[in-house]
Amino acid sequence: MKLSVAMICQDEQETLPFVLGCLLPLADILSECVIVDGYSQDATLDVIQSYQDRLPILVQAHEFDNFCNQKNRALESCSGDWVLGLDADHAFNSLTFKQRWLAGQHAGRDIWDIGLVYARGDLRHWHKPSGFGATTRLWKNIGFRYEQPIHEYLVYPGQTGWSSIH
Repeated sequence: MKLSVAMICQDEQETLPFVLGCLLPLADILSECVIVDGYSQDATLDVIQSYQDRLPILVQAHEFDNFCNQKNRALESCSGDWVLGLDADHAFNSLTFKQRWLAGQHAGRDIWDIGLVYARGDLRHWHKPSGFGATTRLWKNIGFRYEQPIHEYLVYPGQTGWSSIH
């Protein structure tokens, strides 16, 4: 089974190295890492380029309109059997994740919550508490989509509304 990563970013030069660094141990099971960039004005694209020889990164540029649409653009380009949805300021224990993935702990599920931590605080993310939390970040690539422009949430294919997963 192949795994795709779907991520959006804009001006994330400070946090993106942590997230991409977490993906390095997964390179052999990734079909692609789709990143939709909202026309970053900092060195975000340079950071992405510095990982392209080690990760199967596909970059798309699209002017940011809202979080939901940007994330759905990334999803539309994912071809793996499963999608790992990440934000450009999240990190996770990729070695533990890979062990659990290879052991098949996702089998028999449509979604799988994984533990995340904020990559680090910066001027754009100062309001977020550092720490650990579990959230829906891995799902079968069977047509899940995001809804709601801000504070977007994932819904099952063909359904709408917050209650379809949560």
